[in-house]
Amino acid sequence: MSFLNVFFGPGGKPEINLANICSAGADPVFTGTQLANCQFLASDIKTCQAAGKIVTISLGGASGGGTFANNTQAASFADQIWDIFLGGTSSTRPFGAAVLDGVDLDIETGSQSFVPFVSRLRTHMNGASKKYYITAAPQCPYPDSALGTTLNSVSFDALYVQFYNNPCGLTHYNDGSYTWNFGVWDYWARNTSPNKNVKVYIGAPGGKSGASSGYVPLEALQTIVKDTARNFPSFGGIMLWDASQANMNGGLDKAIKATLNGGKTCGGTYTYQALPLLSTLLDLRSPMEGTNGTLGITHQELQWGVTTAMPGGLSSLAHLARATVDEQDDFLLPTKHRSSGRFKYLRQGDATNLWR
Repeated sequence: MSFLNVFFGPGGKPEINLANICSAGADPVFTGTQLANCQFLASDIKTCQAAGKIVTISLGGASGGGTFANNTQAASFADQIWDIFLGGTSSTRPFGAAVLDGVDLDIETGSQSFVPFVSRLRTHMNGASKKYYITAAPQCPYPDSALGTTLNSVSFDALYVQFYNNPCGLTHYNDGSYTWNFGVWDYWARNTSPNKNVKVYIGAPGGKSGASSGYVPLEALQTIVKDTARNFPSFGGIMLWDASQANMNGGLDKAIKATLNGGKTCGGTYTYQALPLLSTLLDLRSPMEGTNGTLGITHQELQWGVTTAMPGGLSSLAHLARATVDEQDDFLLPTKHRSSGRFKYLRQGDATNLWR
């Protein structure tokens, strides 16, 4: 449910805006606060949970959220979220006796660490009798500018990566630009994330007006889903923004669910070769030229070279690095040779022979 859009409102309580479902502007609020009383939703939430659906509250949004003065305030806010929405107790519970299943972080501005907040929530959740979830919705450019540090520092159960309103969006899938980068997030999930079992979801617009860019019609989305599920072990499913858009778009949500239910997953057998010298990977911020035997490849050629052998150039591991190569250093890249299709490690002296 989206969004908890104000962290610290009147009375020290957060505020929620569930659009036309429930908000402070249209529904009663708890005395001395702007926290909407949405307890009429409690039975609906319980019905969904009884059907096996996970119901969480999303914090932030495109223009929502807040900042913490210090780590103590971040931890205290986690305590408040636990009491108001999850397994704690409070006289100001917007959904009454309904206990949500977790929290989602859709933080799209700033760069503040949410590590103290997530860590305190995990402490509460780990001592609970039921399973709780912590998820996030980063933008597809890696690393995410708002949550990058947090994602690398604490455990998340799933990421709903926003492959829309971004240059790495769904419309660039298999278009020759090598900007569609689900593979980068898959690599992150299985090699960098504190939780190596984290699932990565494709975030897609539910309809043409669901985002400024990134919308693809159902048939194209089905192809992307099938290819991604087949090739990336961390793939978890599809996130649609938003439910109403998908419903009005011919029931796209039901159609893509049918595709997911009828597909097959990778099974976790694919293994990336390690990148042991990330500090010495090539600088991708501009095209590089070379003469007299020096390295002379374009930005796009290098991206092709380190694109893992997935259909449609699904991932470019080159995006994981922003460094330059010293002429005296060796560098290691998992590289697909054009003639053999095999992966091999390259030393500095081999670089000029890569694309022959």
